[in-house]
Amino acid sequence: MKRSLFGGRNKLTDDIIGHLTRYYTAAIRRSRGSIKDLRKDILATFFHCSSSDEHPRHHFCPTGSNSWCFYNQARAVCGPPNTHEKMRVYFKLNQDERSLLFSIYKDLSTDELLHKCMASRTQNPNESLHSKLWNCLPKIKFFCLRTCQYSVTNTVLQHNYGYSTASMISDLGLQEGSHHTTKFFEEKDKKRKREASRTPRKKIRVKEDQDPSYASGAY
Repeated sequence: MKRSLFGGRNKLTDDIIGHLTRYYTAAIRRSRGSIKDLRKDILATFFHCSSSDEHPRHHFCPTGSNSWCFYNQARAVCGPPNTHEKMRVYFKLNQDERSLLFSIYKDLSTDELLHKCMASRTQNPNESLHSKLWNCLPKIKFFCLRTCQYSVTNTVLQHNYGYSTASMISDLGLQEGSHHTTKFFEEKDKKRKREASRTPRKKIRVKEDQDPSYASGAY
């Protein structure tokens, strides 16, 4: 059974590590400023969760009555803050353990790494593009280079601009499509937008015997 390094009551359990990971991700997603502000938001999650009644560390947390930090929120309205032990994520580490954990946060908040996170994007757009491409070019079939080049170009255009705008009918020297063709492209675009706005479902791992195009490390 996998256990965290500092497991135990009020220690760095696997559940708390999961919360810290989600807080780190949330800080990146909501950041729209500079690298300095992004680093501040990330470190705020560490100091906030590692605070105690004896040693409150909320200097990086947002201030004001609307702050997500209960401590700074209470200070803004001149009221007594609740005890830190009632926080959803609460752990106590000694100085050596805190230093080790803080070194991990420092490695995860370097300028080089945060610069790549400034767009606040995920890998989902890439996965969506890949799925469209594999629908055109199944891995279990052979296609010549020209077919692959055309399919990749067409897939990228449709993914970024939609079926109507990316239509290559006129570029191929053909007449513009009829009303039915235009209607078809519009319906495809509507379906694409509906699928993009849906809440993603939990992924189900596909086994090789269920999908012949799936083979780990084969492509």
